[in-house]
Amino acid sequence: MRKAQGEQEKQKEKGGMRGLAKIANVLQLPAAVVAGVAHMQVNGNHEAVLEGCGGIVEYTDETVRVKTGKCITKFSGKNLEIKCIQIDSLMIQGFITAIEFQF
Repeated sequence: MRKAQGEQEKQKEKGGMRGLAKIANVLQLPAAVVAGVAHMQVNGNHEAVLEGCGGIVEYTDETVRVKTGKCITKFSGKNLEIKCIQIDSLMIQGFITAIEFQF
């Protein structure tokens, strides 16, 4: 009985993900953004744009830690600055040496 319930839940998840993919396609957005998952675009090692963030946890010129869903995304480097910040996205510029995902 329990196994059947688990299978039903998995099928619901798959169906929900397909629905999100359709919505993302219609809106011409990455599926991850529609699903509430963070989306990151890194341009070289001098700029990163992070969409789907839930707040800044730490901000220094060597470390920027941002809440992204169930984890924290940590940027390390030198002369890091948040150049642009909006409700759920931000742009980090500077010399990025590492990006970590902390669970």
